[in-house]
Amino acid sequence: VSYDNLDLYLTRDGQIRASSEHGDVGPVRLRLDRDELVLKRQLVEEEAANPELVAQLGQALYQALFPAPILALVARCRVAAPEGHLRFRLHLESESLIALPWELAHDGQGFLALRADTSIVRYPEAAKAIQSLPVEGPLRVLVAIASPVNLPSFQPEVQAGELTTILGGLQTQGLLEVEFLTHATYVGLMRRLRSGGFHVLHFLGYSAFDSGTQQPVLLFEEENGLARKVSGDELRSLILRKGAASDLRLVLIHDCERPAGAGQSFALGVAQRLVQLGLPAVLTVQYSLPDRVLRTFAAEVYAAIARGLPLDTAVYRGRLEIRQEIEAAEHAAVGGPAAGHAAPGEWAAPVLLMRAEDGQVFRPRPFRRVALARPAAPLQDKIERFQFQTDDWLTRLTLDHLGPITLIAILVLAAGQWFGYVPVDPMYVSVMAVVFACLWLLRSLSRKTVPKTFNKVWRRHLLVARDDGNLAQDYMDFLNSYNALLSNKRYGWITRLLGLVVATITWIGLWYPGFHPVDLVGLLYLLVGYVLGAQLWTMIATMIATRRLGDRFDLDVRPTRPDGCGGLKPLGDLYFANARVVLLAGLLVAAWVLDLSLSAAFLERHIARVYPEQARLMPYYLDVCRGREPASLPPAEDLAAVLPGMCGCMGNWRMMAGVDLTPRARVLFCTVRLAGPPPQSPLVHLAWQTMRLYPWLPLFQALLVILALVAILTFFLPMLNTHRTLNDMAPGFQQRADSLEAEMIELERYLEQYGPASSEEGEEIGDRLDWLRERYEKYSKPPLWPFDFRVKVRMAGSLGMMA
Repeated sequence: VSYDNLDLYLTRDGQIRASSEHGDVGPVRLRLDRDELVLKRQLVEEEAANPELVAQLGQALYQALFPAPILALVARCRVAAPEGHLRFRLHLESESLIALPWELAHDGQGFLALRADTSIVRYPEAAKAIQSLPVEGPLRVLVAIASPVNLPSFQPEVQAGELTTILGGLQTQGLLEVEFLTHATYVGLMRRLRSGGFHVLHFLGYSAFDSGTQQPVLLFEEENGLARKVSGDELRSLILRKGAASDLRLVLIHDCERPAGAGQSFALGVAQRLVQLGLPAVLTVQYSLPDRVLRTFAAEVYAAIARGLPLDTAVYRGRLEIRQEIEAAEHAAVGGPAAGHAAPGEWAAPVLLMRAEDGQVFRPRPFRRVALARPAAPLQDKIERFQFQTDDWLTRLTLDHLGPITLIAILVLAAGQWFGYVPVDPMYVSVMAVVFACLWLLRSLSRKTVPKTFNKVWRRHLLVARDDGNLAQDYMDFLNSYNALLSNKRYGWITRLLGLVVATITWIGLWYPGFHPVDLVGLLYLLVGYVLGAQLWTMIATMIATRRLGDRFDLDVRPTRPDGCGGLKPLGDLYFANARVVLLAGLLVAAWVLDLSLSAAFLERHIARVYPEQARLMPYYLDVCRGREPASLPPAEDLAAVLPGMCGCMGNWRMMAGVDLTPRARVLFCTVRLAGPPPQSPLVHLAWQTMRLYPWLPLFQALLVILALVAILTFFLPMLNTHRTLNDMAPGFQQRADSLEAEMIELERYLEQYGPASSEEGEEIGDRLDWLRERYEKYSKPPLWPFDFRVKVRMAGSLGMMA
C-alpha cells in the first residue's frame, strides 16, 4: 500500500497551513469551538455519546482541518496520488490541539480514518529522519505488564493469558514471537532489553501525571509492588540507549481501562514525548478503551505489520475491527453498549504517532515467506475431509464389507460343523472369533480412530509450524505422507505375506486336518490372513506417522487444557487403540493357558476322587514303562495288574486326533481310559476334551509373554518422542509455577500488611488467589505422558489379566 503525503500544520496562534509536493496553502485561520469540542469528546470518552453526536463532532473537526483553500489542494493531491491514497500528517503545536480527537474527522459522507484510501497520523517534530528496519523471521514483541498493588489490579497473568490466546494464531504460523515480562519493574525492563532483538515494546498498565515534574508518566512497579513513575524521557533513554535495543521501532501503550471517575489517560502525552525524542512510532489511545477491545485491535495491527504493511494501514485495519464490533453491538443491544464492549466513536481512540516518511516502520518481507492467519478455505476443507486409506483394493473391499463377510464366515463354519466337514473344536471356534474381533478393531482403528485423532490434533491447534512454514500446507503434506506410508509396496507386502503364511499354516496343519486344495473355508482363511497382514502394516504405519508428527512439528502443550494431558490425550487414545488389538489376542492366549492348567488339575482331582487305586499308582507309570526304577515301588501285584495296558497305552504316541501328548497328559489319559468308561460329568468331559491341547501349553505360555511385550512396546514406543517433548517442557512449566507461587505470596503479604481496602477488593483478591492456586496445581505437576488415568487403568488391567 502506497500513500502520497499531505502535511497539515496547526500552529499555536490558531492558524493552519498545508504542504505537499503539489503545492502549499495558507496560513488560514483555524475555525473551531474548542470548548464545544472538548465537551463532546468527554461524552465520547464516557461512553455517553450516540452515533449522531459522534458524526457532528467529526464534521466540526473536518471543517477546521479543511477550509476551502486546503480542500482544493486535497482534491489535486487525490488525483495525483497512487489509486487516490492520501496520508494526512498532523503537526500539532499545542497541548490543547493534541487533546482533540482529529481521527474522528467526518466529511459528511463518512469518517476519513475508516476509508481505505485515507490515513490520518500525528507527526511530531523530531531531530532525525527514521529508517525502516529489515526484519528476518518473526516479529518479536516484548509485553511488559505492570499492575502496582496500590492501584486497581487488572490481573497480569489473566491479561497475559488473554493476549497469548488472541495472538496464538500469529505465533503458530511463525509471524510473531511474544515474550512476557509480568510485574514489570524499570530495572527488569532494562535487563530484558539489554538482550536486544525486540522489534516492539507493548506496555500494558496505567498512565498518570507527575505533579512534581509536570510530565505525563507510565506506572511501572517497584520491587515492593508499589507504583514507580517512568517519564517519556526515562523510557526513551532505556529503549534507545546504545547497544540496548537497536531493533526496537514501535512502542504500543495499552493504557488499561479505568473505573468510572478514576481520571483521564495520559498515555498520549508519553507517546508524544517518545516520538519527539527519536522513537520511530508509538501507538496508544487518547481515551480509555475496554481491555478486550484493545487486545483485538493490537492483534489486528500485529498481523498487518508482520506481513509488511505500512503501520498506518495496520492501524486502519484495527479500527475497522473495533467499528465492526460497535455496529454489531448497536444491532444486538438495547440501552447502550454492554460492559467490556466498545461504544460509538471509540474506534477513534487509538492514535498513531509516527515519523516514518512512508509509514514503513518495518521493511516488508516477501509475502511468500509468511503464512496466512487462517488456512485458505479449500485447504481447510481438504484437511477436514481427508480420507485415510490404502490403495490396496482388496483390503478396502474387505473392510467396506466386513459385516457380510463375518456373517458368511459364521454360516460356513456352522454348516461345516453340521455336516462334519469342519470338526467341532472350542479352540478353533475361539480363535476364529478373536481373529474377526481383531479385524473389527483394526477396521475401527483405520476408519475411525486414526482420522478422529488427526482431526482433533488439527482442530485443537496442538501443532506449530517450524522454519516459518505454512502450517496448513505442512499438515496437508503430512497427511499425504501418511497415506503414502499405508500404500508402501515393500513393507506392506511383507506383512501381507506374513499374514498369508500364518493363515496357510493354521489352515493346513493345526485346526483343519481334512485339508482340501481349494474350498470355501480355505479361501476364507487366506482372505482373513491377507487382510490381517495389511492391517498389521496399518498399525506399524500409524506408529511411524505419530513419531514423525513430533519430528515435523512443534507441539503447543498447555497443562491447563481440560484433558489433563496438555491437550495430547487424542494421541494417547490412539496408542492404546493400537495396543488393544494385541491385548485382545493376548487375552485369548491367557484364557487358554489358564484353561489348560485348570483342566489338568481338575482331571487329577477327579482321578484321585473316583479312581483312588489308579491315582496311587500314577507317579510310577512313567518311570516303569520307560524302564527306569522308581525311588519306591508300590505292591507288585497292584502294578502288575495294570502295567501291560498302561505301557501299551502310553506307547501310542499319537492319539486324540493326532496330537502328540506330553508325558503328564498321556498318564492322565491312559489312567482314565483304563479305569473305566469315559467320564459322564459335563465338566470332566470338557476337561477331557481340553486336555487334547495340553501339549501346546509351553508354546502358549511363551506366546503370552511375547504378546504382553508387544502390547507394551506398541503402547509406549510411539509416544517416546512425545514423552521427551513433555520432559523438555517441564522446566518451563515449573518456572511458570514458581512465578504463580510468587504472585500468591505477594498477594497474601499485601493482605497481611494492609488488608483489603473494601469488600469488593477483598473478593477480587480472593478470586485471584483461587485462580492462581488452580493454575499452580496444573503447572507444578505437568503431564509427562499423553494419556490419562482411565487409559492407564485399562492398559494395566489388560496386562494384569494376561499375567
